[in-house]
Amino acid sequence: MRKHSYFLLALSSLCFSASAQTPEACKAATQHVTVPPNTTALTDYDVAPLEFLFSEKGTDIYSATSYRRPYPLQWIGENGITVIFILQDETMRQKLIEGLRKQTRPFRAGFPQHPENVKYFMVNFFGPGQEFVRDVEFFEPKSCVTSAEEHLAGILWMHYSDFQVWAMPGLHASKNEPNWVTGDYSPYLGESARNNPLYVKIHNMMADKIKEYIARNPGS
Repeated sequence: MRKHSYFLLALSSLCFSASAQTPEACKAATQHVTVPPNTTALTDYDVAPLEFLFSEKGTDIYSATSYRRPYPLQWIGENGITVIFILQDETMRQKLIEGLRKQTRPFRAGFPQHPENVKYFMVNFFGPGQEFVRDVEFFEPKSCVTSAEEHLAGILWMHYSDFQVWAMPGLHASKNEPNWVTGDYSPYLGESARNNPLYVKIHNMMADKIKEYIARNPGS
């Protein structure tokens, strides 16, 4: 069983559209992030509004779950809850980077891996009733990806349709995009959502939002 407790320990503006791919732009993007209004998160599970939930230990936590839709409970039952953690505090970010470096973690063969650039990570989990986290993925800002790396991604795995998505403005948090750094995916990670107070807090907040949405939209 792999534990993710160091995620909790590791709890200016970032341009989410195409930007100058220079070391200076990358360094600026790893500093404090200001999320523009109506920002979309593009993840492996959804294309969803990025909605602020709360801050915890230097980390801003956002919903990246499309719950404002017909039959939201059914959809979430099939796809889980997806959230984005943006590391705003540099000390906490460095602690997370240190934790990533100490563990053997997945990487793409032939593609550079830059844990020092990690700025945010995506978590997908099912609620405390189902008790498990199935996906945790770490990302660098898009401005940290060079044109050469984009070209390499096209050679190794990205198709034309993938690049169409990559060109979309928004916060990119998908394993299929070249700003992916490392992560863990398994339906059986063993991390208990019920025993993780942070996940319980997220779950309860999302449950309240969904109830409020259903109450306002009885036909959903």
